[in-house]
Amino acid sequence: DNTTPSPPAPPLHLITMSGLSKRTLLALLLGALLATAAFADTETDALGDDLGDDEGGDDTDPGAGGVPGGGGGMDDYGGGGGGGGDGPSPADPIKGFVQLDDLTFDKVIDGSRNVFVYAYTAYDDVSTGAREALISVGEDLGDQANLLLVKVDIDENTALRTRFGITEEDEAPGRLLLARKVAAKEAITFTKVAIEKDVTVDAVVEEIVAVAGEIGTVPELAPAAAAFVAKPSAAAVKAAEAAVAALPAPEQSGAAYYIKVMNKALAKGADYPATEAARLVRMIEGSALRADKMREFRYRINTLRVFDPSIPKPPAANQAEDGDEDASEDADADADAESKAEL
Repeated sequence: DNTTPSPPAPPLHLITMSGLSKRTLLALLLGALLATAAFADTETDALGDDLGDDEGGDDTDPGAGGVPGGGGGMDDYGGGGGGGGDGPSPADPIKGFVQLDDLTFDKVIDGSRNVFVYAYTAYDDVSTGAREALISVGEDLGDQANLLLVKVDIDENTALRTRFGITEEDEAPGRLLLARKVAAKEAITFTKVAIEKDVTVDAVVEEIVAVAGEIGTVPELAPAAAAFVAKPSAAAVKAAEAAVAALPAPEQSGAAYYIKVMNKALAKGADYPATEAARLVRMIEGSALRADKMREFRYRINTLRVFDPSIPKPPAANQAEDGDEDASEDADADADAESKAEL
């Protein structure tokens, strides 16, 4: 056969390049890519529509409150579905309070301190005033070494509800459980007190004082103070120092003021507690003190009243208003300097 054989076929990419210009090829490739992207977007939109139909609602589903992304729609009983409100909730944290439960209650409350327990349910009707009263209690008393402030949800911790005899018939929006500090191995006894919706901070503190004693005082030192008042002497001071040393370490710093009062009374006379209380009252009433400084002076007056019960209770605070920071700092500095000089 004299037929001349055909040359071998070139590689595929050579055929493509030889049959089309590079510019034409690039245009075709770009068109294909754009078509693929458009098809993918269409499929994604369709899939999203299908999912929306399957879930049974658009962005303004009435079950979501009738607004895009809205929460707290109707519940199974035709009421609000718990979308939350602006009012205070018993479950909200309160500075100075420790949140406890069935498992931690007895680990923390061991009788070594006086205890104030705020027992609540999530559905308690707590007014803004009551909330502010508890906040004030936390701010004023949360740092007291011999007093523990506690919150317990008695709906979630039914064992504690049963233990303290809190029933559904208790109509108060909250309950206070108060326990006095006890000796080792002595049973802790709680007293239940109802909280009124419009309870004031003074009413709460009054309940605490009835159990724990005046804020700032150390009941364990009452005998030593009485012995000193009956017969002021260095020996009485020594006995008081021994009583302070026997206290738990966290309580010793506050108890040290008893010793300072005794030493000052020996040096200046038996009327020292009354004159010192009068000086502190003048600073409280005449200066724009910070809240912490005001509390310190009020606690001192409570201690001075242990030595002289005729001393009136501390007056209400004269705290600095907003914008009076400079005046407050000046008043605090003057009070610090005067107190250090006095002590």
